[in-house]
Amino acid sequence: MNVYRYILTGLMYCILPLMSTGQEVQVTLNRHTFLIGEHIEYTIRTQMPYPGFTMDVLLPDSIPHMEVVSVGFAAPVKDFPEVITQTITFTSFDSGRWQIPVIPVQLKKGNTVVERAAAPVQVSIGYAPEEDEQLKDIKPPIEAAPSSNYLPYYIAAAVLLATLIAYMLYRYFRNRRAAPPTLVEPLSAYQQAMGSLDALNPSAAEVKLFYSALTDIFKRYLQQLSVQPVLSCTTDEILSHMQDTYSRDMISTTADVLRRGDVVKFAKSQPGVHIQQESLESIRRIIHEIHQQTTREL
Repeated sequence: MNVYRYILTGLMYCILPLMSTGQEVQVTLNRHTFLIGEHIEYTIRTQMPYPGFTMDVLLPDSIPHMEVVSVGFAAPVKDFPEVITQTITFTSFDSGRWQIPVIPVQLKKGNTVVERAAAPVQVSIGYAPEEDEQLKDIKPPIEAAPSSNYLPYYIAAAVLLATLIAYMLYRYFRNRRAAPPTLVEPLSAYQQAMGSLDALNPSAAEVKLFYSALTDIFKRYLQQLSVQPVLSCTTDEILSHMQDTYSRDMISTTADVLRRGDVVKFAKSQPGVHIQQESLESIRRIIHEIHQQTTREL
């Protein structure tokens, strides 16, 4: 029984393509009357002899009075998978009544080819119709409206702007004459040193830079109080210079800070942040005591 079924199925697949060659191919247009340059949507629709066929539309090289804009893809219809459809978009720039000729269609599956043809269709191409083709009476001339005179407004705006500029110039020069010259008194050596110490912060990463700046602030302050080049003096020379003027405690504290700076510079010592802070406060206290002693002597 299975052998007979296979033989019957094979005969049906061979006979159905031959019987389907007479089936018509449906052609639809989005409409039949178009304006010059409008798109003509030409849709071919046909049914497969049996599932699995593909469709080729054999467009001629040229169609009189027509131009191909785009060729869509052939695909089965969503709700009817046995039906294939394809849309070709034409346009025309020649007014008149023209015909889209017979277009051959081939359905293919493997070595099986079914020939079909799309029937010719006619389209009308024309220009846009006039809104109103009737002749109209000649209308009398229309008097032009008198032009607006904006000159008074321009004059008023110019006067207002000039008044505003004059007032601003008056205020500017009056304030400039009235404001007394500002005298900026130079900072004293004590103020400069204290300001520099306030800006100096201990740093675990830049120990050498910290002590270099700290000793430089102290040396610069001493140099501004005397005529000696303290900036180029060594630690021992500075301490010797201070012996005849300042107390032993002040000289001892100064020696501790300056020699710690020398050890950091030459022996690459790394004091902690709290030791750096102690050195900073020591120099601040020494400069303050020197300032007070100098003020009393004056």
